[in-house]
Amino acid sequence: MILDAQQVMDLQFWIALLMIIILSNLIVINNYKITINQAPFRKTMLIFLFMVTAIACVNYFYVSRTPGSYIHRWDIYHTYMGAKYYEELGYDRLYECSIYFDSQYINFYEDLTRVRDLNTLQYIDASEIKNNSDCELLFTQDRKEEFIEDLKFFNSLTYPQYWNRLFRDKGYNGSPFYTFIVSNIFNNIKLGYNNLIILSMIDILLIFTAFYFVYRAFGIWVALFALIFFCVNFPARFVHMGGSILRFDYLAYLIIGVCLFKLEKYKSSGVFLALSSMLKIFPVLFVAGLGLKAFSDVLTKRKIDKKYLSFFSIFFVAIIIFFILSISIGQGMDNWYNFFENMEMHNQQTAGFRVGFMHMFMFSGEITEEDPWTSYAEKQNMLEARIGYFYISIAIVVLLLITLMPFMKDEDFMIIFGTALFFFIFASTRYYYALLVLLFLLQAKCNKVIMMMLFTFTAISLWVYSFNKFDAFIYNYFVSFLLLLFFITTLFCLLINNRENINKYISVIKQKISL
Repeated sequence: MILDAQQVMDLQFWIALLMIIILSNLIVINNYKITINQAPFRKTMLIFLFMVTAIACVNYFYVSRTPGSYIHRWDIYHTYMGAKYYEELGYDRLYECSIYFDSQYINFYEDLTRVRDLNTLQYIDASEIKNNSDCELLFTQDRKEEFIEDLKFFNSLTYPQYWNRLFRDKGYNGSPFYTFIVSNIFNNIKLGYNNLIILSMIDILLIFTAFYFVYRAFGIWVALFALIFFCVNFPARFVHMGGSILRFDYLAYLIIGVCLFKLEKYKSSGVFLALSSMLKIFPVLFVAGLGLKAFSDVLTKRKIDKKYLSFFSIFFVAIIIFFILSISIGQGMDNWYNFFENMEMHNQQTAGFRVGFMHMFMFSGEITEEDPWTSYAEKQNMLEARIGYFYISIAIVVLLLITLMPFMKDEDFMIIFGTALFFFIFASTRYYYALLVLLFLLQAKCNKVIMMMLFTFTAISLWVYSFNKFDAFIYNYFVSFLLLLFFITTLFCLLINNRENINKYISVIKQKISL
């Protein structure tokens, strides 16, 4: 029996609640100085966690996908067509040429009315494209015929009204390096449903590979708790991006990179973090955290540790190689300029399915769909009017992180710096909050408390969403607020756990100043 969407989320809620109970008991056990290894129920607990993990994974990776079509047709259309025909279309002509060639050779979108102009992100009448396009000039005859055949295939997966919604999205937005990778895949395979199913499995393989590295670096307990959380994490539900092609690759490489650093494989770590950074850009925040740690090490020891030299030398070499590959297609160096210009326009305003601290400065009272709505343009004006407070808040967070930096392990600081700043700086689409799983890799004394808080956060979110499905309230405000509360509490826990070291550090500084 296939569960419906609410039953899937109910199961996730109960799994999250169960993990809260287990972790709270483990915290009590540790307080009595009994380790998991000494506890008589170790094997029983491991078997039980394996069973829960299996249920959570089946529910997440299979049951939660759209019934009737495992592949994510909406996303695969954008990824496949946008990357494969990037040299002809760039970032701003995917919808235009799809609509134009359909009108000339297929006529599947006969009832299409309004579409988004990817040059301006404004809506225009579809007839303007059908009657005024030079798409014929962008393609050779062979590529045009191939494009039309690919369109026919995607039409066969959907119904005409589907495109009325799809063509109001914001187009293809993959980085030039991501485009280089997937365009080479798509230009060398035959487009077909079975092939798309196989390609969509790559993400799942990468995710399980990443958690294997978690097991190798942090142990079986952390790996199981982290994987269970990945499968119940509310903002990053699989239904949003599951069945897509290479949508979780950046996260897998990021996790593997952190694990390799923990395993003292610094050069390999540099390669994987370079991969992740070139695919999605924002993972460079994690590298920046490690860079600050290395800089701090230089200031205190007057020399740089070999591990940092190994990591950063390979990281920058890999970045250069990946950059060269990324400009070997399309418009060369302009690929990156066009990408950042496209993303700047794409992120000018937030949306109902985005999560991030900046929404705390945009709240105007909407809790349900029936409440009077303030447009996102007006909300952006609210943020700009309060931008000073926003930057001050970020500065306080950075100051707290720098205060903790000398007393944290390299990989711990990398994780907390990257995830915290990602949340505080950006308002990203909900599925990018799969990044929260990295917090399970923290080795601080309060790591089980942090894990329990994350499961509590997701259980509360799932419960509230069960009776209020208004995206703007749930993601912009409720989930963003819970995450804010979580990060404040986490930073406080880390400060408390390091208070003795911080006090000693302050005393040493005072002595040096007095001298």
